[in-house]
Parts: sequence; structure tokens; C-alpha cells
Amino acid sequence: LMLRFPGFAWHARWKQAILFYVLVLAADAAFLLGSQARGTPAAPRLIRDRFDTKNFIIIPEIKLVFCHIEKCAGTQFQKLFKHITDELRGPRKIRPEYANSPRALNLSAAKVEAMVRDPTWHKAVFYREPIERFMSALASKCGVNLGGGGRRDNDGKRHCNEAFGTPHATLQHAIAVLRRSSSIPNRHWRHQAGYCGGLDRTATYYNTTELLSRSTAQARVVNMLQKLPNLNSSFMRSSVLPMVKRTFPAHDASGAAVDDDRHHSHADAMAARVFSSWRGSQMLTDIVRHYLVDYICLGIRLPFWARRRLDISEINPDARSWLLSGDRRGAGRIINCRLRSSPPRE
Repeated sequence: LMLRFPGFAWHARWKQAILFYVLVLAADAAFLLGSQARGTPAAPRLIRDRFDTKNFIIIPEIKLVFCHIEKCAGTQFQKLFKHITDELRGPRKIRPEYANSPRALNLSAAKVEAMVRDPTWHKAVFYREPIERFMSALASKCGVNLGGGGRRDNDGKRHCNEAFGTPHATLQHAIAVLRRSSSIPNRHWRHQAGYCGGLDRTATYYNTTELLSRSTAQARVVNMLQKLPNLNSSFMRSSVLPMVKRTFPAHDASGAAVDDDRHHSHADAMAARVFSSWRGSQMLTDIVRHYLVDYICLGIRLPFWARRRLDISEINPDARSWLLSGDRRGAGRIINCRLRSSPPRE
């Protein structure tokens, strides 16, 4: 400025210089703020679209967000939650599987994500031991006889055909498909870590994450419900607890359910028997290797009987420490709790 206006008095040039530097600083500040705004990425979406919301059960009255994983007592949970909301809102003529879905409540993916992120909402998920879940789906959808008295579901042939290319898949055929596929194109055999937007990414938002087993299901479901601050204690005692006892019956010392239901496949006990031979050891190893992401990301320990029969030489060395001893440090190096491929979007 002083070079452009040499005739100005010194005090005038001094004022011009101050104004110039003020304008420069203001421009720099605006540029930095704009760059920071453009350069700071938005928080990654947890729930991307309606596909990611399909397995959520939402109960606004008690601020519960529940992630329902297929073949993890879904029928029982849906009946239980419909009973709760029917008591709170009045009976509705709607099937339990749709009664508290985001679609029934007209909730967008963005609204569901906001609930997942909101610390005042209780988020819960129950998952299942992967070998047991795999075998249970084979029994109920493909009709594989595990000797437990279960029966094929009415929609079984369709799901079995979608997953394995035949409505009558045998155990050997299903495992052969498992061996050559990174993911199975059916929700009943899908990785559990891929549910509800990806539990491998969202598990830190959950207040209740429990392994589901027949012997502990009733107690763990009650424990989850007791954590809900908006669930009235008298309503809990008079209406909810009796329904929990009906949908998740107690087990006797032998592990048999009281008032059992033919929908149950008894896969936990049958899997141990099926994989007892040397040939079973190879099939067992194929299942564990396919579902390794679930064991590591959901923190599931391999059952004791499976540890004895697993061909550990075929499992990635860094994963062995977790499967056998519960040491997660090595396992984190190979998967880092991210699915190796995107789950099929049915």
C-alpha cells in the first residue's frame, strides 16, 4: 500500500497498512474455517438404508432398540415384544414379526441410527454360538435330521434352495458350499456380525450383548428387561415376566426344556454328536473357519467339545489364541472386526 500511494501522509499509509493486514487475516481465517469444514468428514453412517433396518425391533415406550439375528430365538423375541406393546398400546391385528419393525413405525434409517447413537436408549442384541446356529438353520430350513425331534419350517425349502442351490441340502453339501463361499446368500446363515448395519462396527453402542443358550436364555432376557428404566416394575412383574417364562421356558438338569416347542431343533446337543468322528473334525473346521469373524468380533468362545475336535492346524495362527484360550490380541490382527466382504443384501 505504501508503494502504491507514496504521496499519502505517513499516518494515512500506516492506517492503510493496518487495514490491509486485518483484511488478510480475516481472509486467512475464513479460508481455514472453510477448509476445516470441508475437510472434516461426516460421521460414517451406521444404518445406511432400509435393508439395514430390517432386523431392528423398536419399542419407543420403553426406549428399547433390539437387534434381532435370524436363528437366535427370533420367534420368541417377536412374540414377547408384541405382547409388551399390545399391553401398552392395545391389541393389534398384526403379525409379531412386523409389529415393532421400523417400517411399521414409519422410521427411516436416519431415525433408527439416531436411536442407536442416543445413549438414553437401551440397545440389546442376543447372538448364538455359530456352529449351533448353522446346524439349527439346516434342521429347520433344509430338513437335516439332527435327531432332536424338530421339523422343517413351512418356508424352509425356499431358504434352503436360496442358500445352497437345492431345497434338500445335506450337511455335507451345505459345508461344501460353505467351504468355497465367503458368505451365504441367505439371512439364516449370514454372519451375525453383519446384522443391523454391521455389529462389527456398532457393537460399542450396545448396552446388552449376550450369548444365547437354552440353559441361560430366560435369566438373561429378564436381566435385559430389568435394565430398562422406562419399564414399570409392577407391569414387569404382572405381565412381562409371565410371558418371558412362557416364551423362554426353564430347563431341567438334563438340559431339556419344560413345555418345549417343536420349533426348537436342539442343535447344541446334536452338533457335538454329529462332529464326533474324524470326518466330522474336518467339517467342524470348515464351519469355524467360515464364521471366524463372528467368534472374534462378537467375542464368542469355541465350545469345549469343539476345541477338542477342531483341526487347529487349518485355522489362521493368529486366531488360534482366541479360539482356544480367549486371548484376543492375535485375533485382532487378522480381522480387526470388519467383514471380509459385504453381506448379501436380500
